[in-house]
Amino acid sequence: MKPLLKSLVRLLALIVISPLLITHFLCSVLCGPDASLESHSQLLSLIPGQTGSYLRVAFYRITLEHCAPSVTICFGTLLSKTGARLNDNAYVGPRCMLGLVTLEQDVLLGPAVQIPSGPMTHGFEQLD
Repeated sequence: MKPLLKSLVRLLALIVISPLLITHFLCSVLCGPDASLESHSQLLSLIPGQTGSYLRVAFYRITLEHCAPSVTICFGTLLSKTGARLNDNAYVGPRCMLGLVTLEQDVLLGPAVQIPSGPMTHGFEQLD
């Protein structure tokens, strides 16, 4: 019974975020998929509690390279790269900032973890 209820809640979350999916795909054409994801991620990060987590996961299941339905994404978390991969039972704590990451199965991130992506993340071309 519990798996069926979770599946229904996930379907409802997908229906609720469908307008954001439309704006994401339109913005992706205009400003690029990563910029659009970052903007939508900021908006979705403000929804608290388990409701917010279900809505974020529903959105990221469509917009990221991979996001398992069993992922938990807490309040205040921002994602910036559509190539990110969040595998089964990954837990992303509150206020995390993630770039181009792969979170393997059963990974737990505590609060305020930052994982940027790329060698030019901070814009330093010359270190001397």
